[in-house]
Amino acid sequence: MQLQHVQKGLEGTDVYAKKASHLALALVVEGCAECIRTKYLELFLKCTSKGITDPAGVVRNAALFALGQFSEHLQVSTGHTY
Repeated sequence: MQLQHVQKGLEGTDVYAKKASHLALALVVEGCAECIRTKYLELFLKCTSKGITDPAGVVRNAALFALGQFSEHLQVSTGHTY
């Protein structure tokens, strides 16, 4: 897995492409949580932390949403239900 499909948006100057790229990362974690957690977590977090500090509010909001999705879907299951 690579970020080739969102990397251009993340590294570009178009704030709406950045926003869309962060939202794409946020959505992919639900279906690919195990793979991301074990192999790509650091990469996803680096991309997201960069977005959280972006000067554009729409990018920051999308990156923070992604971080929330990561925290929800990338937790290691302990088998407990609360």
